[in-house]
Amino acid sequence: MLKQFRWFHPNIWGIDAESLLMERGFDGSFLARPSMSNQGDFTLSVR
Repeated sequence: MLKQFRWFHPNIWGIDAESLLMERGFDGSFLARPSMSNQGDFTLSVR
């Protein structure tokens, strides 16, 4: 269900999320992804 949202990235690591936001994002951009360390949790990355 979450896959339909452009801000949800199910297969991305933290360092890749940071790079993506720095390269393509702007102030206020964000993305959410599943936590790699706490199964069932999510991580929000914000620029």
